Amino acid sequence: MTPRKPAGLSLELVDAELPAGVADLMAFMKLTRSLRFITMESFSDEFLRVNHAPLATYRKKWAADPFHTFFRPWEYPFVYTRIQEISRAKSAVRALDAGSGVTFFPFYLTQSLANLTVDCVDCDDRWTEAFGRIRAKTDAPVTFYEAALADLPYDDASYDIVYSISVLEHTKHYSDMIEELDRVVRPGGRIFITFDVALLYASLLSPRRASHLIKTLEGHFSFLQPPADDLVAALRDRHALLHDPSYLRVRFGPVTTVRAPLATLRKQAFDVLTVCCLALEKKRG
Repeated sequence: MTPRKPAGLSLELVDAELPAGVADLMAFMKLTRSLRFITMESFSDEFLRVNHAPLATYRKKWAADPFHTFFRPWEYPFVYTRIQEISRAKSAVRALDAGSGVTFFPFYLTQSLANLTVDCVDCDDRWTEAFGRIRAKTDAPVTFYEAALADLPYDDASYDIVYSISVLEHTKHYSDMIEELDRVVRPGGRIFITFDVALLYASLLSPRRASHLIKTLEGHFSFLQPPADDLVAALRDRHALLHDPSYLRVRFGPVTTVRAPLATLRKQAFDVLTVCCLALEKKRG
């Protein structure tokens, strides 16, 4: 697939660095001018065009264009670069997309990295048909299984890589899911987790809950970069998260807010989100 060349931008730019932690605005702006971003975006656009019919239900339920939804233009490249690094060092790599939905991403991964296979799992059984119709058009080594992330249908230590993109913020039961991710990844295997953080009204994961999520992950995995304590400290500084121009943010909503103790006083307002991306390693022994 030949990437389109946006007006005024060179395809010869050096790939941007995508640091772990709370997303950085300047790094994101650099990323959008990289060959990595342009080729991924082009693949996504073509995937949507070719699979317009199979994706009809997913468009209504979730997103018409996942790549351009919220922080996905940062999250997908963040995960991709880490998987690419691992694939270069191994002859065969098996990855699990936990909470996959139905997106271009596992197909992009397997087309770009010939030694990679991806198993997708999601609790919504409606995606089984969509995956079947998409896979009928390609020989990509991508599978789909309908199952809860807290009860995965895979053997212990099955995967070199597990990744989960903006899933854990949508549940209060992430501890059980993390237990299962720990079970299915091999010792020394890598885990890549991203999640949105709601800064005003906790319409998704609040900074406090995000800190708890990080501590829960730390009980199972080693943080490659930055240290877990540094991430927690950054999430506790709500003023900086809201006002520091170096952080990547979007408006979300409107959402219904409730002001305690007068729970009957509700209003519509916009929340502000940022995103946190983590690179972890399964502890050995």
